[in-house]
Amino acid sequence: MLASIQSDLENAAKNLGAGPWQVFRDILFPLSIPGIVTGVVLVFIGIFGDFAINTVAGPNYPPSLAIRMYAYAHTFNDWGQAACIAIIIIISSMIYAWIITRVARFATR
Repeated sequence: MLASIQSDLENAAKNLGAGPWQVFRDILFPLSIPGIVTGVVLVFIGIFGDFAINTVAGPNYPPSLAIRMYAYAHTFNDWGQAACIAIIIIISSMIYAWIITRVARFATR
């Protein structure tokens, strides 16, 4: 995403007296927010939505939260622990979705 930002913007800011930190803070970072949001979303999907991939072809260690939840429910027959992991996944997903929508609104201004 940073490669697609025109270098003319950076050069213009430097010509107007902006330092390296100001160029990053005022030009590069705001223009790279959509790419950052996309990368964070893809990582989040990989962390919490990975049950099918890890079950079929993924690594056995360290187990993800979804794999742990399944193991507690079906292998150890501890449904309370599995429900606790499920609530952690749901609450963190809701918080994450709220943060991402706030960042996306900021990025589209």
